[in-house]
Amino acid sequence: MPAVDDRAPGEAFLELGRREAGLGRYTEAETAFRDAVRVAGAHGEAVRAAAGAELALLAQRGGMRDEALALAEAAVDQAAHVGPPSALAAVALAHAALVVAGSGDTARAARLVDLAAATTPGDGSVEAALAGYAVAGARGSLARLEGRYEEAIADLLAARASADALPAPRPVDRAATDVELAVCARALGRLDEAERYTRDALARLAPVGGDAHPDGAVILDHLASLGLAVAETDSPGGIALLREAVARLETAGDEGRPQLALHWNNLGGTLAAAGDLDGAADAYGRALALKDAHGAPPASLVVTLVNLAGIQRRRRHLVEAEAAYRRVLALVDEQPDTDPRIRRAIADGLRAVDRARGPLITLAPRPAPGDRPN
Repeated sequence: MPAVDDRAPGEAFLELGRREAGLGRYTEAETAFRDAVRVAGAHGEAVRAAAGAELALLAQRGGMRDEALALAEAAVDQAAHVGPPSALAAVALAHAALVVAGSGDTARAARLVDLAAATTPGDGSVEAALAGYAVAGARGSLARLEGRYEEAIADLLAARASADALPAPRPVDRAATDVELAVCARALGRLDEAERYTRDALARLAPVGGDAHPDGAVILDHLASLGLAVAETDSPGGIALLREAVARLETAGDEGRPQLALHWNNLGGTLAAAGDLDGAADAYGRALALKDAHGAPPASLVVTLVNLAGIQRRRRHLVEAEAAYRRVLALVDEQPDTDPRIRRAIADGLRAVDRARGPLITLAPRPAPGDRPN
């Protein structure tokens, strides 16, 4: 009777988890990765390591840093029991390095990346190419975190070339690499290059939901942030980028909501600086409506209300300006630790509104018919 390959079920669940993650179905991906760990069998250390590292990345994505680090450390321990070369172990080590780097320990992350490279097979297989992609991507991410942007771009471009050689590269992975490239290019002041990489990232997601993909909103956040940076150079293209990002986030579903109010607020400031007071008032109004709808904290409301009140005053929409100032004043009165400068700005704004109204003029009554002035 032939021996049973008890690693096969684990590998099947591992691949299923990766497909689900690529589609943005992260809950289903987590279930599949946990199933991979559960059924990997006595000789499935490489599968358990790879699935554990994927779980670590999901935990990191969800903001659970302690859990992510614990899962990454467990994946490293499991990978240590796998004799090299092993593509799965190499991927596990590269992914664990990303989580470790995110915790701030870049020196240890660098050692894990080197170990992953040494563990990668050189047989030219698809699995080896996938491991090479993971290693190059991890090197690039680490270089970016350490501010070595030119090195990071070189490593990330190598990672992108490795992904292009795969028979079925995951769009979400390639998009993540493009975003890293965009961040590096922006840090170097190469804003046109950063925009190109960001648009490449958005295009990668087209087959898996486009802007509606959970990662689509994240990339659009980058586009909006880039638009703000371009606008600070006094280029009109910055406003166009911000408008585009905001419009696309409006239709991206719930994933796009958390940052949408922030981007509307930033667009308002950019339009105000460009002299478009009507557009600024509309943008600040939309930001405020979103914050109200989602129960934003008072400190966040204060920022937008002060901005909106100032713009309405400049537009000489004095009733609306006063209403905004009165509302923000009520908010800061409930927050004893409010910065005194904000209180002074509100008081100054209200005085400016009163001055703009001008003195009251009392008109003499009209003479009755037949009356004549003396």
